[in-house]
Amino acid sequence: MGCLGCFGGGAEAQARERRENSAKGLTSTSNNDGKLAGGPGTKPTQKEDNTRQHPREGNEVVDGVDLAAGLDPSKDASVLALLSATRTEEPPTPRDLACAIEQERDSIKSADAARDLARLRPIVLTLNRCIDEAWRGITTRLRTVDWANATVRGVHERITACDGDEDLRDVCYVTGACLEAVDYYATESEPHRPRNAEWDRVFRNASLDSLMASLAVVLNRTVTHLSASALQRNKRSFGECLRDLGLGAHLACALSPESACSLAYLVHRTMEDEGKLSVRVSRQHCFESAFADFSDQVFRGTFDPDGRRTKVFPVFRNDEEGGEAFECGEGHGPRKEFFDLCAADLGRVQGATDPGADAPLFSHSRSMGKFWFNLGLMKSERNKERYTFVGWLLAQSIFNRTKLALDLSEAVFQTLVLDPQQYDPSIAYLRGVDPEAARSLENVHNLPQGDFESMLQLEGYPRGTAREEFVRQGVRAVLVGAVSWQSEALAQGFHSVLDRESSAAYFGCARKLREAVCGEPAEERLSSKRVSLRDVFVVQCDEELRDSWPDLDDALWQVLDAWPLPKKLDFAKFVTGTDRLPLPKTEMIKVELPFFAFSDHDHARLLGTLPQAHTCENLLELPNYWESLLHVRGQGAGGGARQDLLAELRRTLDDRLSFAVANCDTYALDTISHHAGEGAVGAGREVAVAGVGAAVGDQGGLFGSGVGPPTPQASAEAVTHEEMEFLAEDRLVLSPQAPGANGAVHGATPASTPGKKHVLDASIDEMVDELGIEL
Repeated sequence: MGCLGCFGGGAEAQARERRENSAKGLTSTSNNDGKLAGGPGTKPTQKEDNTRQHPREGNEVVDGVDLAAGLDPSKDASVLALLSATRTEEPPTPRDLACAIEQERDSIKSADAARDLARLRPIVLTLNRCIDEAWRGITTRLRTVDWANATVRGVHERITACDGDEDLRDVCYVTGACLEAVDYYATESEPHRPRNAEWDRVFRNASLDSLMASLAVVLNRTVTHLSASALQRNKRSFGECLRDLGLGAHLACALSPESACSLAYLVHRTMEDEGKLSVRVSRQHCFESAFADFSDQVFRGTFDPDGRRTKVFPVFRNDEEGGEAFECGEGHGPRKEFFDLCAADLGRVQGATDPGADAPLFSHSRSMGKFWFNLGLMKSERNKERYTFVGWLLAQSIFNRTKLALDLSEAVFQTLVLDPQQYDPSIAYLRGVDPEAARSLENVHNLPQGDFESMLQLEGYPRGTAREEFVRQGVRAVLVGAVSWQSEALAQGFHSVLDRESSAAYFGCARKLREAVCGEPAEERLSSKRVSLRDVFVVQCDEELRDSWPDLDDALWQVLDAWPLPKKLDFAKFVTGTDRLPLPKTEMIKVELPFFAFSDHDHARLLGTLPQAHTCENLLELPNYWESLLHVRGQGAGGGARQDLLAELRRTLDDRLSFAVANCDTYALDTISHHAGEGAVGAGREVAVAGVGAAVGDQGGLFGSGVGPPTPQASAEAVTHEEMEFLAEDRLVLSPQAPGANGAVHGATPASTPGKKHVLDASIDEMVDELGIEL
């Protein structure tokens, strides 16, 4: 990835120094604990000798592949040596692995192995296993990060705080050497291996994905648009992390699509402030209304879409109020809903009930099983602009930390990473994306020669054209020629944000880019009904729930884990704003107990209170049903009575959560104005009566049912639209509200000093230039 190659370069010099010292009988510099750390080649201690003499029994099976059985002892001796280094009785140290790799580094890359798929898979899996073993300490420390307050720099400092006999230089050396080999095999094997998701996963590394997932948790907490100084600080911290861990030019090849998005978010276009687009939309026709408002702002010169990463802030028009009322908010929840609604609008089939609507840009191909360009769409300036807007939204989804969840064919993305003039798809590729079209073309091989020559004449091909050439040009006509103006317009919008070279550097291929911006169906992310949502999200509970009421916490997850898959997805939508599940551990769900009850009446009422959700922060506010049950039924319950109470607690949680989740089909933002953009920054903000919240039948909660008369609410201090604009411009963040106000403040972090702005530090630019992070 261009200049990213400079990261980890220091490890090479340090490794050479250690080899020289080892040859002289010396040890290298001390590690972080002040203990001497022997370099590669240093005589191992007795413990190390014993460890290496007792390999683990049994074969190593990774992803269903027996690593040793898949390797050829006569050709893959170096890889077998690395595998042996990972199979010691005790987990190998980074020093052990560095010694093994240093001895075998020159021979672990083989052009023959890149073409031999039977050997390729175990070789790459072995290299990734070496990285995972070297990163054992780092991944352990990642699990101890305080996600509620973590920063990019904080994550970097935490994972590089080595202890014991771990030397970060050894980790750096192992990581750099193995990634270099993995990238080599990924590049050299591409023409020879199947182009599918199964093989993509072979090259991904779980430890590197865990690092990027951790950073994604931090990035997803920021809901406002960032200044250049904030982007540069994150970029510098990330660059230092890459340098210290031996990562760089070869990092992208080992990342999942979601992690590649985080890489692009941290590195791409950080020299200027993020843009902000407030767009007025209708939920019923989200894409078309967004396109109309977007076009109007561009025409009036109030928004420039070119070359800038932009955060989208939707203003939803309430069509039931005659189009005069608007729901406004700033946060991930409304933003996710906007992108989801745009995808649904793009995938909607034009019906007779809406004859005045524009013809759809995409149609579902039965042969492809995906959405493809609408081949019957008339070429016009307006339709080209609509495709350009789709491309712009696809690229901006990366910087809005969400997906445009339209199930587009992988072939749509080919010209986003490849030059159309050089893109020459094969019949094998067409067979993979459109089997029926491929069979139709391949039928020419069965035609009699006379019929084939008649077809050439009919299609305008020169006499004597070979059948293979006819098929090759037919494939290009289907995937390129027939959709040239559509794909060109789409690429224009996409590349105005993320150019072709950067797209290829971050994502490598069209399949990976497609998954990055469109995502996977939720069912594929949570394919097993027994998988817990805790396996998908980082769960952050407040101290009161975790320390004082563990029974309530246990009961909550027992209920959620027992739900069927569709209901789990509904819960994800209730809390996060979308049922499109993220890559595991890249988003955080926070669970808090904000409600208070003092009297018997309060506790009885709290048992009927619905849970509330603030999608701007992925926050679930849970009434303390367990405390109220104990109060109402008797604090001293024990033995069998306690078990009966716990069963009642689970029934109460199941009932209240089910009711809340079932009534959150759309957002119910608290601030409704009759003028777009007026005073609507408090989306997700609520004030509970006497700190108790809204009971079933009352009007309360973001997703409350609205049944019954409204409950009187205490007044809240208003933040005007102008004040929020001022705060956004000055990069100030609102302090969290006092307990009892029960208001979700987006991106709440310790407030900056009033009246002061973050100033771009010149040293940041110098550091970034020195590290060479920019592509």
